[in-house]
Amino acid sequence: MPHSASSLVFQRVNNSTIEINSAAFIARVDGLMSRLCRGMVRHEQNYLTRGALTMPQFWALELLHGRGGCRMADLVTALHVKSSTGTMLVNRLARLRLVRRAHSVQDRRAVDLTLTPHGRRVVDEIHRQRRRGLGRMFKPLSARERGAYVALLEKLARELLKE
Repeated sequence: MPHSASSLVFQRVNNSTIEINSAAFIARVDGLMSRLCRGMVRHEQNYLTRGALTMPQFWALELLHGRGGCRMADLVTALHVKSSTGTMLVNRLARLRLVRRAHSVQDRRAVDLTLTPHGRRVVDEIHRQRRRGLGRMFKPLSARERGAYVALLEKLARELLKE
């Protein structure tokens, strides 16, 4: 039977009906993602889960951790925020002693950012706790199911990066 563009298309997966290409699908995924995040956070105790860091602040820390530091202008560009927003974000991270700022030796107008040793430990601990939580979350899935899940996430990530 043909479906109109607005009708729901159903697929059976492990005795569960999933709505595809519909507002119902999006609402269901939204609810499930919220539940998954709450479930994972329940087992974590760190700066992020206590609310001491916002997600943009954590993304900044991850960027600095991955790059070993960068210029303020590069951080602002990578986070897609205004300079003033980036300055407020870095001010907060500096007050928490997670980031160190210094004027560049080559260009006194530029500001170099690096993680403090404490900042590195915070990022490493958040990643450790997240990986433990992911291990618990995916334990019930078979290797095949985990592989399919990763393939789908990689496809979604590629599509999001195109935008």
